Amino acid sequence: MALEYWDDYIGYLLNGAGCLTSIDINKDICDIFKYRQTKEGHPNASAVICEDFLTCELPQDHYDLVTMIGSALQETGAYRKGLQKISEVLKPNAQFMYMDSDRYHKKENLFELLPELKFELIHIGEYNRFSNVSFYCMKIKKEEGV
Repeated sequence: MALEYWDDYIGYLLNGAGCLTSIDINKDICDIFKYRQTKEGHPNASAVICEDFLTCELPQDHYDLVTMIGSALQETGAYRKGLQKISEVLKPNAQFMYMDSDRYHKKENLFELLPELKFELIHIGEYNRFSNVSFYCMKIKKEEGV
């Protein structure tokens, strides 16, 4: 469900200024998302790829922005590999917006990986308003010339 709403929102924000690629392994979600965007006449519909993000073939150094929610990385069981793939597909100076919870992945573990992945942390927001629901959002940039 997150694919549908988040990618819809980003598509509207782009307002024709770029293309959005949405990737999900669940065929039903992909089919419903494509159908709904067509039926509703979304002005900047996503190109939908129904594959495993970790194994699908994507162009290297191609994307200006990648967004990922930590629960998606948790479901893959391949945290480091997922982050490596994101680094590979981002253009130099492109951005990675990442939301996660310490329950899934402690932010300190990601801090340790940033240099290896050629990432630079730009901003982190921590949200702990409720004791049982806390999370963080990071704005990360891929280093230039890598």
